[in-house]
Amino acid sequence: MSGLKIDLQWSPVDDDIFITYGTSLHLFQAKERNGSFEVDEHEPQSTSTITQLASNTDLPFMKCVAWSPRPQPKNVFAVAQASGRVSIIGFGNDKNEDLVGKEFNVRFNRQCNYLSWNTLETNLLAEGLDRNRNEPCVLIWDVVNSMPEASDRTRHSFSEGPVTKPFAELGSGETSSSFSWCPTDSKTFLVGMANKHLRLYDLRDINKPRLETHHKCVAGICFEPLDRNRIASYMDSHIAIWDLRSFDRPINTITENKSVAKMTWCPTKVGVLSILCKDSPTVKLHDIRHAIYGADDVEQASVERNIQPFGKAILSSFAWHPTQENRLMTVLPNGTLRDMTIFERISMEWSSTFKLMMPFSKDTLRCVEESENYGDISAVMRNRINLRYGLEVDDIAKNLKAIEDEPHLHGLWRWILNLHNVINTQGPSNSRQRVSASVGIISTLGFDREDNSNLKSEPVAVQWKASEDAAYSSRTHYRSQQRRLALQLCGWQTDDNKDKFKAFINRLIEGGDPERATAIALFHLYIKRALEILSECAMNTTPSEGKPNLQAVAMALSGFTEDRNALWRRTCGTLRYQLENPYLRAIFAFAACDDDNYDDVLNEIGMSVEDRVAFALNFLPDAKLKVYLSKLTEELTKTGDLDGILLTGMSEKGIDLLENYMDRSCDVQTVAIATVFSMSNIVMKDTRVLEWIEGYRDLLDRWRLWHQRAQFDIVRQTFIHDHRVLPQVHISCNFCSNQISNTQSLMNKDRMMISSGGNQYRGPQSRPKMPHNKPKISCCQSCRKALPRCAICLAHMGTLSGLGADTSGSGVKLTEFGAWFTWCQTCRHGGHADHLTQWFSEHSDCPVTGCSCKCIAQDAVSRRVPRENTTTDCNEIAVT
Repeated sequence: MSGLKIDLQWSPVDDDIFITYGTSLHLFQAKERNGSFEVDEHEPQSTSTITQLASNTDLPFMKCVAWSPRPQPKNVFAVAQASGRVSIIGFGNDKNEDLVGKEFNVRFNRQCNYLSWNTLETNLLAEGLDRNRNEPCVLIWDVVNSMPEASDRTRHSFSEGPVTKPFAELGSGETSSSFSWCPTDSKTFLVGMANKHLRLYDLRDINKPRLETHHKCVAGICFEPLDRNRIASYMDSHIAIWDLRSFDRPINTITENKSVAKMTWCPTKVGVLSILCKDSPTVKLHDIRHAIYGADDVEQASVERNIQPFGKAILSSFAWHPTQENRLMTVLPNGTLRDMTIFERISMEWSSTFKLMMPFSKDTLRCVEESENYGDISAVMRNRINLRYGLEVDDIAKNLKAIEDEPHLHGLWRWILNLHNVINTQGPSNSRQRVSASVGIISTLGFDREDNSNLKSEPVAVQWKASEDAAYSSRTHYRSQQRRLALQLCGWQTDDNKDKFKAFINRLIEGGDPERATAIALFHLYIKRALEILSECAMNTTPSEGKPNLQAVAMALSGFTEDRNALWRRTCGTLRYQLENPYLRAIFAFAACDDDNYDDVLNEIGMSVEDRVAFALNFLPDAKLKVYLSKLTEELTKTGDLDGILLTGMSEKGIDLLENYMDRSCDVQTVAIATVFSMSNIVMKDTRVLEWIEGYRDLLDRWRLWHQRAQFDIVRQTFIHDHRVLPQVHISCNFCSNQISNTQSLMNKDRMMISSGGNQYRGPQSRPKMPHNKPKISCCQSCRKALPRCAICLAHMGTLSGLGADTSGSGVKLTEFGAWFTWCQTCRHGGHADHLTQWFSEHSDCPVTGCSCKCIAQDAVSRRVPRENTTTDCNEIAVT
């Protein structure tokens, strides 16, 4: 402190009083706190008021100043001079002349390095001195009960006045450069000595330090006011952070570019260390984070922040307000002051209910509710799960209702739906054409292998289905069993079965997509049917609905001719670009193409990927088909377009595609659900897939959507047969402590049935019926001791009681809820859940004879809702 040109301190008693001191002492009052105050050395210049109350210029050779923390009298200071003499002065104190005016002299004149008042025992004042022979370097004065020193030592004193006897002294023959009282213990203080020692003393025994360490950072030390175990010290440009619980080495070190001029902890915020370097315009704030005790190689982290109150002007000193949060006073060497508020770095966090949380003060959080989510992906995912997105297993198409407004996901779910339809309708397990789970177009055609000789497509000449008087040449279709399966994955129905193809076209029309129905009909050379669709839909639509004039399109298509030089072909090839609907453009591109060149149709990006792929499957030979699908797969994978899953399936390339989509959209929900619905056990070995699934489960838990997370786990276990959630609670035998459960045996049996393709379950007669096939266990399988009896039916637990289980259920249920083990947590009597539910609907006492337990009264709900006739269920816990 003595090295600063002008230093300042806030009053420890009054909130609006502070002093500045250098060669003289000035007392100021800041009446307002409006962020910025400036005053020069002559008169205040500010929008608020800083008033100079008093000054004292009769203090020659002033080295250190300490403000007394005593509430009465106010504005009392201890001033140390270059000779080591300490004087008690005050501004306008007439009532306590016994304190003001006192002086404390040392035997030998030495420079004073610091003064420090004890904030708890306010009569104690510590002074640090330079080395002089065997004289102590740390003197602690009792300013109230001080006595002159009467001994032979005073005869040889070189002091300017009578020598005062210290309350305590230590450090004989050494130099003390720093000192700090413990903020919570009036008897404990830390002192820096001999430029290499940090020692912790107790006033009750100052002969030996309680703690000691050797370190060069001893020029200045200070306890953190809000953490008695944390201290900071510095020397030159090095700062060390210490913890008294591990005092052998610093928990963190900070190195500055220049020597440190002043260092102090913020008195209102935990862990904020303020540093001002020499000839620097910046006050650096280091936010010291939590330390890791016991870890020798891990230092405590800190976050640095720079404050420049006067821009590039060099600061002389600064001081935090002792009670008002974030209030900082700074001073320039010419005496200009600035009172400012340091605004917090606001850390914001979204709550699980999409409310923005931010700190408002030291002990207050503010919640900001947003009326709109602005399309944030987290809000979108939460809205989806509320609509049961990814939880519909029996009818997969219902999952599309949650994403009706997200067309970029429709292609993925159409592939999932088509894949499940193909698997459910495929042939026996020994069929060579059997489709595996998670298959894509590339693997179906064998293009994922270098040798694609398995694909041998047969060209078939297909005639136009037009009116009898029209004569058109044939078009070439390519047919194979692999192409047929691929078309099913695209959702197309071949025209081999006229009735199914007609029903397929009618579904498209009823779904409100006549243009697509027309295009698919024309692609199968049903030009007459295409004209009928356009004419019928034109009669049912009006131009105000935003639909194109389908009647005009029908009239233009009716003039179709195969003459290359005909005006119709040239006109269609030019004017089709004016049509907004991509399927209408594809219709005229297909009709006007030359020499089986279908590039205009295949590159019509407005058409869905499955329709373009299905068109290629019909009209491209094997070589061109492979080139086209490979190029399209690469483009969709690179852009993360989920429509590309149709081509890749849940293969390695499919996972890469999902990863690219995840990187662009952060939609962990869709990628996790897609991998589960693919029914592939192989993709579950990929670490990326496991991270997505666990991340989505954790997200649902953080949203407190535990029911939806449990349902997702059930869906996962339904489709991924290798994934089994083990029981989390078991019933053990009271005699041998082994598990009592028939769950594992049934799970193994069920797994064998599923792994063989589920063919054992095909047909109503072959499905196992519960409970006839369920093992009946009435004793421990290990020690053969009988299980307890149900208190109602007296049957051994584990057997099928009178209520039994549903024998006509379609699912494989291990045990119905009514047969679960249930018991009272107080008396430990119990039985079957259904029996106890019925019993406690009419009684409140335990059903066991001689037991006086009021089982129903143990229920928290029954205690909270008083009533005369209790009919609620008892507080048993059902365990499987």
